[in-house]
Amino acid sequence: MATKKRSKVTAEPVLQNWDDVKAKFKELVWLDLQVEKISDEQTEAINKLKEKFEEKSESLVARKIRLEKDIEEFCEFHMEQFDKGRTKDFGFGQIGFRKSTPLK
Repeated sequence: MATKKRSKVTAEPVLQNWDDVKAKFKELVWLDLQVEKISDEQTEAINKLKEKFEEKSESLVARKIRLEKDIEEFCEFHMEQFDKGRTKDFGFGQIGFRKSTPLK
C-alpha cells in the first residue's frame, strides 16, 4: 500500500504562535457545532414531513396491500385459467406467476 508523502511547508504560516492556533482551533470547533446543529434541525424537519405524509398515505397503503392479497388469492385459486406463459394481460397491466423460484 502506498503512503501519501506530506509536502514540506515552504511559505511562512498564517498563524504566528500557539495563541493564534488556539483561537482558530476554538473557532473551528464552534463552526463544527453550528453545522451539526443545522444538520440536526434539518433531520428533525425531514422526519416531521415524513410522518405527515405517511399519515396521509396510511389508508391508501393499507388498501393497496389488501387488494394485492385478494388478487393473489384469486389468481392462485384460478391458476389453470392463465395463459401458457402463466401471465394474464389486462391491457393496463399484467399478472403473472414465475415458473420456478429465483436463484439465491
